Amino acid sequence: MHEEISKIAVCGPGGVGKTIILMHIYNELLTAKKFYKVIWVTMSKDFDVVKLQNDIACALSANVPKEWDKVRRAGQLSNLLKEAKRYVLILDDVWEKISLNEVGIPEPTTSNGCILAKTSRKMEVCKSMGFKVIKVEPLTEEEALTLLSNKVGPAILHIPTLESTLKLVAKECAGLPLTIVVVAGSLREEDDLCVLYPEDFQIPKEELIEYWIDEGMFDEMETKEAMKNKGHAVLKRLEDNCLLENAGIDRDCVKMHDAVRDMALSITSTNPRYMVKAGMQLEQLPEEEKWAMDAVKISLMENSIRELLLPVKCERLTTLLLGRNPVIRISESFFINMPCLRVLDLSHTRIECLPNSTSDLENLTALLLQECYYLRYLPSLAKLRRLKKLDLCSTMLKETPQGLEMLVNLKYHDLYRSFEYVFSPMLRPVNLPIGLLPKLSRLQYLRLHVGGEVKAEEVVQLEKLEHFEGHFKDLSEFRKYVQLSPPARTLSSYRISVNVFDINSS
Repeated sequence: MHEEISKIAVCGPGGVGKTIILMHIYNELLTAKKFYKVIWVTMSKDFDVVKLQNDIACALSANVPKEWDKVRRAGQLSNLLKEAKRYVLILDDVWEKISLNEVGIPEPTTSNGCILAKTSRKMEVCKSMGFKVIKVEPLTEEEALTLLSNKVGPAILHIPTLESTLKLVAKECAGLPLTIVVVAGSLREEDDLCVLYPEDFQIPKEELIEYWIDEGMFDEMETKEAMKNKGHAVLKRLEDNCLLENAGIDRDCVKMHDAVRDMALSITSTNPRYMVKAGMQLEQLPEEEKWAMDAVKISLMENSIRELLLPVKCERLTTLLLGRNPVIRISESFFINMPCLRVLDLSHTRIECLPNSTSDLENLTALLLQECYYLRYLPSLAKLRRLKKLDLCSTMLKETPQGLEMLVNLKYHDLYRSFEYVFSPMLRPVNLPIGLLPKLSRLQYLRLHVGGEVKAEEVVQLEKLEHFEGHFKDLSEFRKYVQLSPPARTLSSYRISVNVFDINSS
């Protein structure tokens, strides 16, 4: 910075690096110690004079009485800044013209040796306030490609088919360094999982977040609510950086941009390797030689596959997505060479039973069978001690699965609209065996259908429970539940039925 320049504005589009430039200068000024005070204040699109006054006063370690109006505040702030003598005040992300006099910022001049700097996306805002403008231009296509290549890493660059996709993605980033860096980082993380869905598929946001949870992305979070909040934050970041686009009538879905999906497919075609044949109108499983035997994730969702007969050796496979296929039969040997399988999705299929080999998937953490309307039988689950999620919503089981009491790590259990298959015009909701719930002490989510009775003294023992839907046989049982529940424990959401009564909260 030159001494004679008193007001400097760094101007350019969002993501071009304005804040990073000024942050570097800010840190240099703090180290050089040539100014009495170096102040950084982050603005926002919704400008508030009082908030700006408070932020500057706080940076000066001064208190401004809350009851003072903005005129009186401006007077005191002006005095405080004058007392500071030589200072630098940096305003980051200014969206509209600011009256320095209204805020209480003395006009910086060469005589008082003070400097006012700011970042803004709007050139007219900078010029109207008399600032010397430094315009930051986006990167050229060549520079953008170089930055993207550096950030994605050498392993990805060695993929022969990736060069054209990289160029397309770099162009889509419009030369904005921040976007390029975020795209490069995200394509190696949660965005890779979105590629398992078909091209242009509208992915329900809540389903995607649940899938991330099933994949263990948020295992460090202790509560289900914290995991979902984290999921929404990740989703927003991906949307903000144009890696996912809003979709659906109510904007409750997202989809991947074609260029981003192509790049993600290229990246995941090596190590770790994904095999994605989702939404390709397949009527049968790919032939054995076409399977990626070293794949860690395989998606065959949204096809027309009716039988799973071929025993495939995929010893590194952790995720297998077969949902939304009209599958009616699975051979006994299908799962025997998948020892590392953690997530198995067979939801929205027509299966009547799972093969007994399912019982040996000891690393399984999520078994998704929702809306398998024809499902009558599950083999023993006793060995699946690592299972965290068991979704049996909208199934027709003949009996409660054996071995449930061994699922000591189970956090999510959904039996909503799950009925016992009986030769009767009446459907009978699945009832959990008495004494089972206390053994599932880690449950955070429990959903039972109306009529699926539970005992009050068993539910209150679930100390980690956050969401509960269940049925008490009468008011006496419900009162017992209320009386036995610890005062400090609160459910984030619940729906409780008592005969004809329905009590709910969201």
